[in-house]
Amino acid sequence: SPSTPSTAAATSLDARTPYELVTSAQRSSLTSATATSAAATTLRAIAELMPSPVDRGEWPCEADAEGGPRHVKPDPDAPFCGIVFKTVIDRYAGTLSILRVVSGTLRHDTAILDANNEKRERVGKLYVLRGEEHLEVPEAGPGDVVAVARLKDVHTGHTLTSEKNAVRLPGLVLPRGALSYAVEAAVRADEDKVFACLARLAEEDPALHIGREPSTGEFLLTGMGELHIRTTIHKLERLFCARRLFGVQQLVHVLHPRCTPEYRRKGFGAAGAFCIGGRVETTSVGGV
Repeated sequence: SPSTPSTAAATSLDARTPYELVTSAQRSSLTSATATSAAATTLRAIAELMPSPVDRGEWPCEADAEGGPRHVKPDPDAPFCGIVFKTVIDRYAGTLSILRVVSGTLRHDTAILDANNEKRERVGKLYVLRGEEHLEVPEAGPGDVVAVARLKDVHTGHTLTSEKNAVRLPGLVLPRGALSYAVEAAVRADEDKVFACLARLAEEDPALHIGREPSTGEFLLTGMGELHIRTTIHKLERLFCARRLFGVQQLVHVLHPRCTPEYRRKGFGAAGAFCIGGRVETTSVGGV
């Protein structure tokens, strides 16, 4: 209602100085998201403080065939160019590629080019995501963030362009995993289902990595920390109904000693004494 504190604060936001706006945004970030406390104030502060696509300026591209620098301008009349910064697995819509339009205008039901693998894709409907609600929009211009469903070979970090505008934006710098857990299916018959679901989550979250430890044969799920791993398991159970399919255990570091003998001779002649020693080294199995 108009009498709520968050709405009242939002209406008086225009009279504040830039410093007060920054301070208000910082305080808003510490409020409750579930109770939507100061949500309107935070959104208004973002709109006032963050740069527009025009203020940000040109985006650098990878060098062309002649080695010269290239840039993409945030012009709605220029050829289309955008970058996929997130992939979401939706239970009903399938794979959603969330992209930011850098240049040009993207319209529904048009053909585009994936500059990373040089494959053509067909854009169907464009959606604006608002929580669980998907709002269909006819087009998107520079600075807009939209979602496109069911692009076949498009992944996070890929550049999408018009077919006649083969530019490629710098890829995203992804963090490297810091902790690995050994995962296994609780029932051997469900192993294919479990790891297929894990592969889909790894596609959604590039910070996740699925591999295998060659010395033990265990499947490893690598993430940014214990909370990241546990959250991934919980999400898998919630989205794919895979409850109690996992056995998760932290890897144990096993040290294997290895001794390299060293022979040294003391004295001269046939009666000289020999000293036998060694150098002990260890190798760790199961660590990251």
